[in-house]
Amino acid sequence: KSRGEKTRVSCSCTYSRTYCSVKFEWDEQKNDANGAKHGIDFGDVLPLFLGPVLRQRSDRHGEERYRVIGRIGQRYVSVAYTVREDRNRIISARRASRDERRAYRETHPETEQGN
Repeated sequence: KSRGEKTRVSCSCTYSRTYCSVKFEWDEQKNDANGAKHGIDFGDVLPLFLGPVLRQRSDRHGEERYRVIGRIGQRYVSVAYTVREDRNRIISARRASRDERRAYRETHPETEQGN
């Protein structure tokens, strides 16, 4: 190795989990980075997929992607994912934006009763 030459080391670990008969996967390094940036672990958003959600198509980088907006407890969350074979691959999870929260409430007004 010559002086100034850098060695790149890359490691990607995919985590898989089945939740209520639906298969999910994600990259653990991406999950760690997402947790540091947004404070949300991908494993914690799986219940979101069972409740009422607003699902939007959100393609990027030539890949068919989706965004689901929903609630986990009192918190509105937005999750980006793609479908690969028979699994939902989670890409990111964050607090839903003001516009996303409004769109969700308009689509699912029944979830706002009593709040």
